[in-house]
Amino acid sequence: MIFFLLGKSICFCWVTMEHMMMMMPDHLMFRPDVTILFKGWKSKNSSEMAASCFGLMVLAIMHEAVKCLRETLKCNEKPEMYEVLQKEQMYLLWSPNIIRKKIFNLLHLTQTLLHMVQITLSYMLMLAVMTYNAWLLIAILIGSAIGYFVFAHKKLQRQLVKSPSFPDAVRV
Repeated sequence: MIFFLLGKSICFCWVTMEHMMMMMPDHLMFRPDVTILFKGWKSKNSSEMAASCFGLMVLAIMHEAVKCLRETLKCNEKPEMYEVLQKEQMYLLWSPNIIRKKIFNLLHLTQTLLHMVQITLSYMLMLAVMTYNAWLLIAILIGSAIGYFVFAHKKLQRQLVKSPSFPDAVRV
């Protein structure tokens, strides 16, 4: 039993499990007719589905690119003067000037903007997968793999340089 609060009155509705299952499929479908992210983005035939798959693949590649760009920016961050303070001087970290400098610098603002773009792309891809269309899921997985293959090699290079215990035969 589900109830809704409408103004000052409460509406009780009997909903069966069969009725609830009609709202969302419980399996992946290979159908070309699907509404993807909003009412204006519908595919009705195979060519529109292929174009939609390509678009979502590009979004997945962009998501990986933004993720790797954020990691690269974080690794290229230089330690600032206030991070090298002695224990006795740690109270200086909480001064308003230091906090303002740390929060309102260009690197932090860029990271914030890129975080917002990454989260937006993540939610768009998640909503596309929630259509339960197998073609869209496959396109997103392939796009994510391509994006990781193209953009994450710098992360792997940084890890190889940082780990001295790595065997010499494996080093590049």
